[in-house]
Amino acid sequence: MIYRFLLGSVAAKVLHDSDCPVWTDTQLEEASGREFTIRSVLCAVDLRPHSRNTVLRAAQMAAEFEARLTLVHITGSLEIYGPGGSHVDPVWEETIVGFASKKIAKLQEDVGTKAQGRGNH
Repeated sequence: MIYRFLLGSVAAKVLHDSDCPVWTDTQLEEASGREFTIRSVLCAVDLRPHSRNTVLRAAQMAAEFEARLTLVHITGSLEIYGPGGSHVDPVWEETIVGFASKKIAKLQEDVGTKAQGRGNH
């Protein structure tokens, strides 16, 4: 497992076995004199049932630090390849992005947050 070499065996085990989102960071040799603060929290959601818990935890963390919360969902490629190169069908793109936007809005409603939303493909 390559994660063990990048993160350490304990961190890799926690990430692998955890059923909830886990924050990982590097250990600083010397603490800086500045107070630690988080200004923005970026939360990636895949729109499966567990996304509600992910957004809830991200919203709680953002609230704790009075940080801005942004939700992001990335779809697969919408490009169609054919003669003359590739293109994106605007109707299909609107359908996919619209679906994701509605699901993110529902997640926010369920959790009670008003995060910024971002869709990308």
